[in-house]
Amino acid sequence: MARSALIVSLALWMVVIVLAAMPVQAGSETVLWSFKSGDWGYPLGQLLRESNSLFGTGVGQSPGYGQVFELTQSGGTWTESQPLKFNNVDGALPAAGLIQDSTGALYGTTQSGDAYGDGNVFQLKYSGGAWSEKTIWAFGGSGDGAGPACDLIMDGSGALYGTTYGGGASSAGTVFQLSQSGGTWTENILYSFAGGSDATNPYSGLLMDSSGSLYGTTYNGGTNGVGAVYELSESGGVWTEQVLHSFGGGSDGLNPNGGLVMDKKGALYGTAKYGGKHKFGIVFQLNKSGGTWNENILYNFGGADGAGPYARLLRSGSTTFYGTTVDGGANNEGAVFVLFKSGGVWGEAVVYSFGGSSGDGTYPFSALIKDSSGNLYGTTENGGAHGYGTVYEVVP
Repeated sequence: MARSALIVSLALWMVVIVLAAMPVQAGSETVLWSFKSGDWGYPLGQLLRESNSLFGTGVGQSPGYGQVFELTQSGGTWTESQPLKFNNVDGALPAAGLIQDSTGALYGTTQSGDAYGDGNVFQLKYSGGAWSEKTIWAFGGSGDGAGPACDLIMDGSGALYGTTYGGGASSAGTVFQLSQSGGTWTENILYSFAGGSDATNPYSGLLMDSSGSLYGTTYNGGTNGVGAVYELSESGGVWTEQVLHSFGGGSDGLNPNGGLVMDKKGALYGTAKYGGKHKFGIVFQLNKSGGTWNENILYNFGGADGAGPYARLLRSGSTTFYGTTVDGGANNEGAVFVLFKSGGVWGEAVVYSFGGSSGDGTYPFSALIKDSSGNLYGTTENGGAHGYGTVYEVVP
């Protein structure tokens, strides 16, 4: 055998060995609920699981303004109710998920509507067999943020943190804090994005580390104008922003929508919907070394293995992440994927491809949640038995 042929043969054997070490995933999916016609449906945000219920939001069908829904399981059957149907006066178009405080109250955001037409943060409380809703902050006042599309987070004191896509001092978005005293909520704008080479227009919510610093992504801005990762840190009551990474397009990602997750060593992980080697999006990692953050592209999506990773990743152990892509997969209607590290190499496998059968969901925009058995839950914006989206469960 010629030397060149032997080298090629050995290289191919090495590829086979590496691939054999990587787990092959084949998950099964169950559609738990298909939204019907009317002014509800089209869910976009991450689900919240509480006991036997799943809570979520949908932007709704015209002429509606969206809703909060609850799916309750009893005897293996799921039923749907609507704790809240928005009417524009109390907000409209909720695109993000919900969080819950220690009393069971739910909190979320709407992108538009309410007093100034620029969205709100709302609270839902259950008492006496009924849900009641209250706007705790209406966006759009002078110098305020506008158009929140983010998941909220809550600190130990009960304060809420989030982002707005627009508004602020430069109309480029804000990071805000809402705190309560004596039943009254007060907003503190922690940072107004400046536009230009600054991070600009955040869709995603925030990540808070153990020191209280905040991290997020922006869809636009940065050095190249196609998105950035930023950090906000507080000292002496003053918040300071630092752009950790500016996306470059091309082989790098661009226009990240989803939030970030952090591992035990402080590395950040996220997705960018576009860009990368094949232009179908990437999964990236940011590591800090000597005060400098460096990007490592962990995976480039290629289409059949998923395309358009939109949402935040779900971390499962130290070297495994689950996520969704809006497009791609076997039927080009979205996928659930797993990203894993084996032998020092990152690999990806499609757990489930949407749209392969009648009545299946299509286009999963939401991040995943996981139950104690390791089963995954999410939503699709479209598809289902009636075409208005689904809530699904995937067993990896």
